[in-house]
Amino acid sequence: MGNLIDEVSKRINIPPLLEANLKKAVTDRNHIIHHFFMDEMDEYETMILPNGPTILSNKLRPIRDFFAAVHSEVDELVGLVIAELRKPKNEISPNVRNMLKGSDF
Repeated sequence: MGNLIDEVSKRINIPPLLEANLKKAVTDRNHIIHHFFMDEMDEYETMILPNGPTILSNKLRPIRDFFAAVHSEVDELVGLVIAELRKPKNEISPNVRNMLKGSDF
């Protein structure tokens, strides 16, 4: 996922706040994939409790909510760019022109 963000950054000037949120999302994703469940297994009592799945779900909920918010930001940006690129070149907004790197708009 980090490589994908790097590749997009080569082509589009991603707004700084969105870029920071994307990098945080990669960090959070990596933590979940590589550490979260192993860390929870260290506290194996959680796993065997009747409400263990609920406890784990509650720990993951803020990260899920953050991912959803970042996803919405990306969708909004992509929608804006696609809508502008459907216009004739001379009608594309200056903001979108400035976002696109290496283009001849």
